[in-house]
Amino acid sequence: MRILIGAALALAFASTAFAQTGEAPAAPTVAANSQCAAVGPEPTLPEAATATAETIQAGNAAYQAWATAAQESLRCRQAEIQQGQARLAAMTEEHNGIVRRVNGLTQTWTATAEAYCARDGVRCSQNR
Repeated sequence: MRILIGAALALAFASTAFAQTGEAPAAPTVAANSQCAAVGPEPTLPEAATATAETIQAGNAAYQAWATAAQESLRCRQAEIQQGQARLAAMTEEHNGIVRRVNGLTQTWTATAEAYCARDGVRCSQNR
């Protein structure tokens, strides 16, 4: 009986660590798996000292195209981040709900086991 109670309490204690702090544990290094377009390499811009009007215009066009693509990717990634944060909040609440259930049943089981062991004529392997 002592082993069952000890195991249940260890599980409840370990499960509450995340629920008590409200902070997510450090995430492992993983790929972002973004569905957004990748941002290509930065364009090569002309040297100011040797540029002509044509190379500046071409550099500006290259920059504008790259910056527009980067901004679109950033907007997409921001939406993904917001969706990820909402999912994390839902997962955290689900996790914490399970922790509350485990803790509640552990307390009930502990009280039941202690009441059983306290009955006359019942021998439990507890130090009393």
